[in-house]
Amino acid sequence: MDQGYSNRDGAGRFARGLESAERDAKACWLKGRGHTYEEISDLLGYGGKQNAYRAIKGALAALPATGAEELRQIQLDQLDYMTRRVIEVLENKHLTITQAGKIVHYQNEPVFDDAPTLQALDRFLRIQERTAKLMGLDTPPRREGWTVGDIDAELARLLAEDVDDEGAEDSEAEAAS
Repeated sequence: MDQGYSNRDGAGRFARGLESAERDAKACWLKGRGHTYEEISDLLGYGGKQNAYRAIKGALAALPATGAEELRQIQLDQLDYMTRRVIEVLENKHLTITQAGKIVHYQNEPVFDDAPTLQALDRFLRIQERTAKLMGLDTPPRREGWTVGDIDAELARLLAEDVDDEGAEDSEAEAAS
C-alpha cells in the first residue's frame, strides 16, 4: 500500500478501495470455478476462509442486479451440468468389485453394487438443495402478520367494544322496563 492512500477513511473505518474490489472480484471468479473458500483465502491472502466468504458475499451484494443475475445463471448452468452427470451415474449398473479388482459373482452372475447409485442420489439431493437455495425456492414467503403489539391493541379494542355493547344492552333493558 505504498500508493499514498490508506484503507481507512477519516473516521478510521475500513474504506473499500480499487485493490480490494479487484481482489474480491477475483475471489468471485475463483469461487465460480469451484475453488473452496480456504483455497481462495490462501491464493488471495484473506487470512482465513471466513474472510474469503465475507469478501465474496460482500462483492456479490455490491453487484448490480444484472451482474448478480448473470452469476446466478452461471451457477444454475453448472448445477444443470452436474445434474446430468449424476443422472448418468444413476442410469448405469455398477458391478461389485473386490479389493483385488475382480468382479464379484454369485451363481455365475455378476453382483451389482447399489452404493454408487445411493451416493449419486445423495449428490442429486445436494444439487437440488443448492438449486432451490440459489433460486430462492426454500425461502418462506414474507407474511404481513400480526405483531404482539398489534394483537394487544386489537384485543383491547375488542374488549372496549364488548364493554360498550354490554353498557348499551343494559341501557336498552332499563329503557324497555
